[in-house]
Amino acid sequence: MKINIAILDDDEKVLNNYNEVINNLDSNNNFKTDLFSKERTFFHKAISDINFYHILILDINLGQKNGIETAKELRNKGYMNEIIFITNYVDYAFDAFDAYPFHYLLKETTSESEFSSILLKAVNTQIEKQSDIFRATSKGKTILIPYHKIEYFEVIGRYITVFYDNKSFKFIDTITHLEQKLPQKKFARVHRSYIINMRFIDSFQEEYLFLRNGKLIPLGKTRIQETKKLFSEFLSLS
Repeated sequence: MKINIAILDDDEKVLNNYNEVINNLDSNNNFKTDLFSKERTFFHKAISDINFYHILILDINLGQKNGIETAKELRNKGYMNEIIFITNYVDYAFDAFDAYPFHYLLKETTSESEFSSILLKAVNTQIEKQSDIFRATSKGKTILIPYHKIEYFEVIGRYITVFYDNKSFKFIDTITHLEQKLPQKKFARVHRSYIINMRFIDSFQEEYLFLRNGKLIPLGKTRIQETKKLFSEFLSLS
């Protein structure tokens, strides 16, 4: 997968140095790195697609704006990925934890090899996370939902709605394409208009199944036996 990285620092020399280190690590062209020297420019780009960047490398001292404050604002808007702070001052470390950083680095004492090691750990963390996360985009907004939180998908016309955590999100896709993207051992297409997460099945009743939240889902007549078989296999693996 392509890893999108953003670096924010008001020192152009620092930006170029970190960018060079990242380029040296990227022998397979798996990283896309954007450089920002202005906090406002970075922030507008970041919130335009809140989880587009898998890794943010943020300076803390940015003149009028503090990098920790920027990170907290992004977290409040739904940013779920990795943040690495870089600074010349250890004094900010305690405040930085409120933004749930992946790491906190001191510019003067962090070697190139240490930076590379931490960045690669963040990359590997993201690869693991993204493999277990469903991503959907609609009207410029992208959401990331862990698969284990998704209850079911419902299709009406061109639109698919995903239901999770007492929330829902509508996007455009085909049910066939969606079915191909989902983990086959966790999700089952039970009707022409429904795909369900088998961990939320409570019981079967004739041509319906009940989810644990009480939702009644219709079963396609030709899918009843197959759904029960898939659910039995799911239970044996759980």
